[in-house]
Amino acid sequence: MNESTNYSKYECRICSNKLDVKLYSLKEMFLCTKEIYEFFQCENCRCIQIAEFPEDFSAFYPENYYSFKSNESEIVETENWRIKIKRSLIRKRDEAQLYGHGILGKILNLFKPLEERKLASLVGLGLKPNSRILDVGCGSGEFLMHLFDLGMKDLTGIDPFLDKDILKSNGPKIYKRSLEEISADGSLFDLVMLHHVFEHVKDPLNVLKHCKKLLKEQGFLLIRIPIADCYAWREYSVNWVQLDSPRHTFIYSMEAIRMLSSEAGLEIVDLKFDSTDFQFWGSIQYANDICLNAPNSYMVDQESSIFSRKEIKQFIRRADELNEQSDGDQCVILLRKSIDSKNN
Repeated sequence: MNESTNYSKYECRICSNKLDVKLYSLKEMFLCTKEIYEFFQCENCRCIQIAEFPEDFSAFYPENYYSFKSNESEIVETENWRIKIKRSLIRKRDEAQLYGHGILGKILNLFKPLEERKLASLVGLGLKPNSRILDVGCGSGEFLMHLFDLGMKDLTGIDPFLDKDILKSNGPKIYKRSLEEISADGSLFDLVMLHHVFEHVKDPLNVLKHCKKLLKEQGFLLIRIPIADCYAWREYSVNWVQLDSPRHTFIYSMEAIRMLSSEAGLEIVDLKFDSTDFQFWGSIQYANDICLNAPNSYMVDQESSIFSRKEIKQFIRRADELNEQSDGDQCVILLRKSIDSKNN
């Protein structure tokens, strides 16, 4: 992977700066094609973005892409009373965190805190079992199914890269659709969420504007993304695993997010960092030319990877430290309609 000096051919799609951008050549390392794609970072708003969009993105989201996989087959009925009790206690804990009530669940969280980051991002939003939720880029809908199991009933998911709709008589409704195909004429949503989706889009401003149209007046827009203002980008540069060329078309800085949200009529109401050990082992693997799906990747086979258990534990601790310092490589951004936009 190569890094160039300043380059002025491209114009930043966020702030329109074209005087001072830095060009990078990045390999595709998830599917291990190792094709080169050009990216640049705007020296003004600091957003990293792909120089030119590929003609067909569907090739980069095959059937075995991680968000399309489902673990439903692993959740089987069991007669083992220990497993049943464990599942029941985990559910109590998750319900307590999601809805903000349940003494037993809160006690359980003290001993085994919630680790599932998607669910953790919803804590404190005041959601109820009848809250209307839209998950944009939901993949197979596994997270929505988890929410359904926790008692939430009005759940919708969309993903344009699905083979077909996933419509069950008892469960979330999953549609093969893009965001633009969801009309604001129907019932609006209490929560629209994009879990590691916003970095994949071509037109981030229009995405935010459309999400705003789908929100109730007091509704939330929740976005989880990798963030350019981070230790991992400074440390690993072009080997930073969350660059994910070419799928991640934009790696936003906080300045870029502020610009986009303001123009879309949204305001940031909360920001939390939730990075993991992935930023370390994934980036170190790339620096050693080990693809994410390689046989010796930590994601594929932990025992065959180049990392010891001690190193992984160190990575986990370091990720927690970076999150506390607001220097982790991914974050949760919570937005609402701005007061000015409500009055317009």
